Amino acid sequence: PRSGASAATSRLGMKSSAVVLSLVLEAFVAGVGAFSSPAPPSPSPVLVLGSTGKVGRLVVENLVAQKIPVRAFARNRTKASEVLSSPTGMGGLNPWEGVEVVVGDLTSEADLSAALEGVSDVIAVSGALRFSKLSDFLPWRLLGNDPMGWCSDKTHPYFVNYLSMVTLAKVLSAKRSQQSDEDGEVQVPKIVRLTGLSVGLPGTNPVSLIFNTLLSLTGKWHARGERVLRQSGLDYTILRPGGLADGARPPGVAVQAVAVNSD
Repeated sequence: PRSGASAATSRLGMKSSAVVLSLVLEAFVAGVGAFSSPAPPSPSPVLVLGSTGKVGRLVVENLVAQKIPVRAFARNRTKASEVLSSPTGMGGLNPWEGVEVVVGDLTSEADLSAALEGVSDVIAVSGALRFSKLSDFLPWRLLGNDPMGWCSDKTHPYFVNYLSMVTLAKVLSAKRSQQSDEDGEVQVPKIVRLTGLSVGLPGTNPVSLIFNTLLSLTGKWHARGERVLRQSGLDYTILRPGGLADGARPPGVAVQAVAVNSD
């Protein structure tokens, strides 16, 4: 049966990437509400989208530490080989043991379909950091049936935050239908999706206005990406952390799931 959940995480101040990492992995292992369960052995790889980002590389590192095979999806093989290079100092094109690097486009059905072959779960921590340009807000670009038809910049949140989830949901739904037609047994990977706490705020909220104005409507496209997962009928968990900061979590600072919604 389908299950879905979303959680918003919050604390005073900024959270470190390591804190968010722990929430991502806990959601992957047991789902919201059962974070303390140990991770079972996984013979199939876990697909990590956004594997070369600050949170993504920590996700990969910790999955490897738990001896869970990883398929790291990246746009650039050179960057992936640098970021995910062996901790023993081999570097270069030698990834950590247990890590398979695949290169592709998050909005390509063919690339995602190949990357999803044989995986047990998907951890999607991909996100766009693109500062807005004045030309983004020209009236004829904001209005119309296809307001993003003008954009070919694949770093735009429209592609990374939204269209990637459309593609992922479409490919997984197709795989589910194919399996059901072939043998009646449906085993579709669960999705753990990381967005941000401001995604749940109204569009008129000052925080939303600031982020969307400065960062190419990133919150808007994250929200639409979440909506795609909710309407997909797939098994998913959405995590909305607060602000991210580099470095370890300060002593005595607790992390709390402040809202859990099941669809």
